[in-house]
Amino acid sequence: MQNEILIVSGLPRSGTSMMMQMISKSGISILTDEIRIADHSNPKGYYEYEPVKKLAADNSWMDQAQGKCVKIIAQLIPFIKKGLKYKIIYMDRNLDEVLVSQNVMLGKKDQPVNPAIAEVFKKQVEGIMKFMNESPDVEKIIINYKETIENPEATAIKVAEFIGLPEKAKDMIDAVSGDLYRNRK
Repeated sequence: MQNEILIVSGLPRSGTSMMMQMISKSGISILTDEIRIADHSNPKGYYEYEPVKKLAADNSWMDQAQGKCVKIIAQLIPFIKKGLKYKIIYMDRNLDEVLVSQNVMLGKKDQPVNPAIAEVFKKQVEGIMKFMNESPDVEKIIINYKETIENPEATAIKVAEFIGLPEKAKDMIDAVSGDLYRNRK
């Protein structure tokens, strides 16, 4: 894992912060700047790194992520630096739940989900999956959010094996908090 970059990715509100907490419990260093602080929507923190937001224009910082884990929103995955080795944990969550959760976070709880946004996200995910499947530098695992909440032990074992630290699975389970699964479909 020393020369690889571990990436946690997914659509916004798909469980990426929860997965970052799990990875943190494994002992892998997290690349974060802690600029975005915990709030009601993510009471355990966001685990973000500001340069990720500009990844499409500048991916030069990615060399310093080797041996670490960084959270990168799904839409930016195609802009990762070529020539480096990546392990990507992609968080998959029911699209309606993602959109409802995003509405709640934005203070639009009572507004219906916009089907046009759902269609855009669906097409983006298809493109991201194609990119990951075709990239020789990417090894990926897809983790379902709901299954993680319902059976954190199984997910922890799967992820710990994927990152090469099967002995850390037990430590990672504690990061999963079912009470944060508030927007179900």
